[in-house]
Amino acid sequence: MSKAHSPKRMWEVLTEQECDKVQSIILLKKEISKQVSPLDNALFHHWKKAVAEAIQGKELTQKQYINKMMKCWDEIPIEVVTAQYHHCRLYRNDKP
Repeated sequence: MSKAHSPKRMWEVLTEQECDKVQSIILLKKEISKQVSPLDNALFHHWKKAVAEAIQGKELTQKQYINKMMKCWDEIPIEVVTAQYHHCRLYRNDKP
C-alpha cells in the first residue's frame, strides 16, 4: 500500500483540511471501479475533468491541490448532478 492510500495518512490530511464530515475511510480493491454505480462514475468523470483543468500548468503544494479538488467537487453544477440522476434512472420526477 502506498503512503497516499494509508488510512492513517488520509485521516491526517482530512484533519489538516478540516474535513470533519468524513465518518470513515474504506479501502477498495482497484478493480472495484468497474463495479461502482454509473452515477458515481459519471460524477467522478466530471470532477476529474474539472480538477485537471483547474491545475493544468500550475505547480501546487499538496494543500493547494487538495483545496482545488474540494472546490471542484463543490462546484459541480446541480444541472450536471440532476442530469446524471436522470441518466441513471434515479430521479423519481420527470422534472428536475
